[in-house]
Amino acid sequence: PFVIGDFVWTGIDYRGESGLAYSIYVDDAPNAPKPSGLMPWPTSISWSGDIDITGNKKPQSFYRDVVWDRSKIEIAVHAPIPAGKRELVSQWGWPNELQTWNWVGCQGQTLLVNVYSKAPRVRLELNGRILGERVIDLEKGIIASFHVPYEPGVLCASALAADKVLATCTLRSSGPAASIALLPELSGQSADRAQLIF
Repeated sequence: PFVIGDFVWTGIDYRGESGLAYSIYVDDAPNAPKPSGLMPWPTSISWSGDIDITGNKKPQSFYRDVVWDRSKIEIAVHAPIPAGKRELVSQWGWPNELQTWNWVGCQGQTLLVNVYSKAPRVRLELNGRILGERVIDLEKGIIASFHVPYEPGVLCASALAADKVLATCTLRSSGPAASIALLPELSGQSADRAQLIF
């Protein structure tokens, strides 16, 4: 009750401070070199934002939505960690989680699924099968973790209080790409010193 807000560095990813807040995979060996500081070229942006450089929300933003009661439940799936590697998350960084259930080539591989919620319990289902339930102890945080063998389909998390479903969050695998359409940001060739054109 005595906390009225939160300071986030930063609201959106930005050009400069290259690689700030990175999450990378390094050799899982005791004497493996550990990167520190900013990242070298060709890295050109800082990843510390709650919103990525293209304007999409990132998992830490969905996490904060639950913290600040803007959402009752969210799901994030950790990208598979390559064999012989471990994840290194820098200051201001966030684990390599995504709100997607598209993991082509990972059929049968166990993925870490984190469910963010303040509900007393959460349930996780895959393709209509209940995978399990977890109790949320707010003294320990708002993340319930599940280890799920990947199969395409529908991953659904439910926030529960007693036997009542308070809210759900669903991730669906998409089909194969059919086409792509690209449009230029500007209709003409003109630009001035105050514009950025991507």
